[in-house]
Amino acid sequence: MPKFEPRLTEPTKKDTWYDREGFGGKSPCIAGMPEAWKGSVLANCVGYAFGRVAELMGKFIKIGYSYGNKPYSAHKWYGAKDGLPRGKTPKLGAVACWEKNDGKSGHVAVVEKIYSDSSWLSSESSYKGTAFRNKKYPKSSYRAGFKFQGFIYPPIPEEPKGFQVGDKVEITGKGFSGSLGGVSTVKPIGWKREVLEVRPSARYPYRVGTKGITTAWYPASSLKKI
Repeated sequence: MPKFEPRLTEPTKKDTWYDREGFGGKSPCIAGMPEAWKGSVLANCVGYAFGRVAELMGKFIKIGYSYGNKPYSAHKWYGAKDGLPRGKTPKLGAVACWEKNDGKSGHVAVVEKIYSDSSWLSSESSYKGTAFRNKKYPKSSYRAGFKFQGFIYPPIPEEPKGFQVGDKVEITGKGFSGSLGGVSTVKPIGWKREVLEVRPSARYPYRVGTKGITTAWYPASSLKKI
C-alpha cells in the first residue's frame, strides 16, 4: 500500500485516475462541466472523489454505489451499500458526504489533512464550478446550504509514518496513556519531547517523553519532527 500523500495541486491529464474510459483512463464517471481537459471527469465532485480514492488505493474500488460500477450522485454516496465503514470522525483519505438542504443533490470531498482542533483540509471539485481546490472545514464539517452526513472510510493508510527512536518532536495533537488507547487522554500540545519507543503494529505507535519518562503514546498525525 503506498504511503499517504496529500493532494494539494490540481490533477493533470497524466493523472489517469481522472480520465474517462476511452480517453486514456478507466473512470466510469461522467464528463466534468466544464471539462478540465478532453475526457476529464473534472469539474465534478463525484468524478474527483472517485478518482482520488483510486489514486490513493492504486486501483478503482467500489465506493459510493451498491450495484453496477458507477458511483451514485453525491447525495446518495453515504447511504450506498458498498461495504465500507462510515463514521463522523475525519480520517486521512476519507470521503466526506453532504446532502443539499433540498435533498436533491449533494457534495463529496476527500480529507487531505487533519489539524489538532479536528478541523480538516479537503481536496475537491464541483460540477459547473471549480475543477480543483483545497478547502478547510471546521470540526463540524459545516458547509453552507448542506447537511453533513458523515465520512466513508476507504482502506487506505490513515497517516504518514516515519518517526524513529531518538527523533525530537513537537506534540501537535492528543495522545493516549497506552499504545492501544487507554482510558486517559493526554494533550500537552506544544511540548517538545523525543520518541522513546516505536511499536509499528500498535494503534498509537510512538511512545514520546523525556529521559525515559513517558508523556504518552501518539499517532504520527499528533507529532511534528523538529
